[in-house]
Amino acid sequence: MENQIKGAAERWGLNRCEEIYLHPTKAVLSAESERFGPVILKIDRNISRLKSEHRMLTGLSGRHSCRVYAYDENAGLLLEERIFPGTVLRREASLETRIKIFSRIFREIHMPAGEGETYLDWLGGFFTGDLGMSYQYKQPEFWGPGGFGPGSQGAGNLCGSVREISGPGASPR
Repeated sequence: MENQIKGAAERWGLNRCEEIYLHPTKAVLSAESERFGPVILKIDRNISRLKSEHRMLTGLSGRHSCRVYAYDENAGLLLEERIFPGTVLRREASLETRIKIFSRIFREIHMPAGEGETYLDWLGGFFTGDLGMSYQYKQPEFWGPGGFGPGSQGAGNLCGSVREISGPGASPR
């Protein structure tokens, strides 16, 4: 992994690399890029997971998400815009309010579905843990009051609620 970090640093002019998360098969680092400014470097040996994230973020084009600056599938590297979220949704005590906020953002990022999965397919996979969600996001405290952790009934209920609240733009395919 050290060689990947060193290669990315040289390639994209990364300075002040700080480890956020390190695991034998993947890592997340915060850095400053001479070319892009504040960035996040993700390294993952699970190329399909990294490719999925790249595809999703590129498709969103920075709408309510970070921008992708560079991607090297062969090296398992993804360079993203470093962003700092505003209010943490899980701190909102009202489940209804959390769903309404999520639904508004969901509507704003929605694009017509092409071939393959829909947002609801992706969302369902995220909440059931099928997308390799990291350990921290599987913890009950991440989901806040009334949680939606993997395996909870809330996961299926959320997708149904999103369909109801989001309206026609959220319908599958």
